[in-house]
Amino acid sequence: MNTMKKHLRTGTRSALAAGRRAHRARRLVLAASFADADRANAAHARQEALLDEALAETFPASDPISPSYIG
Repeated sequence: MNTMKKHLRTGTRSALAAGRRAHRARRLVLAASFADADRANAAHARQEALLDEALAETFPASDPISPSYIG
């Protein structure tokens, strides 16, 4: 009977450990997706700032700027 209790406790601990590992993995995935979103937002903001600067430097010229992706 004592060994049966030991196996039950070990199984419960294993299940808890597996749950913790799964939770940690989900947190890492979310953190990565937030980091990707932050990078995309920063890239978009940089692109907008560069276009605004180009527009300010060419205004009031007769030729408008040619918007293109600046990497």
